[in-house]
Amino acid sequence: MDPLTWLSLGLQLAALCCIVGALLLYLLRKVRVAEVLPTDGAKTVLVTSVDTALGLQIATYLSDRGWRVIAGCRSGGLGARLAESWLQAHVAATPEDQQPPRLATLELDVARAAQCAQPAGKSTSQSGF
Repeated sequence: MDPLTWLSLGLQLAALCCIVGALLLYLLRKVRVAEVLPTDGAKTVLVTSVDTALGLQIATYLSDRGWRVIAGCRSGGLGARLAESWLQAHVAATPEDQQPPRLATLELDVARAAQCAQPAGKSTSQSGF
């Protein structure tokens, strides 16, 4: 075979190796994402202090990632109103082929021991979890 044929075969082999490598990286990423993010059997997390900016950001971040979030905040506080408005905006903007974010607010004051002992099951059953 002449040198141009060898060069052509070498370039084709290099391109094939690049395609196989890219496919393997893609599949590896899909597997890792599937391990980290919950799917149908989504995990539930309780985020307290949603009245603060950090608590609200954590709750909305986890809800965007597929977690069922129970957002604990004081009654009548700004956190509850912000979480509800965030949820309404994101449910309306979610495409039909994706699950809407799942976030429920729960009146929770961690400074009151009696309120912390109360189970969250009543709130989650009302929110559709």
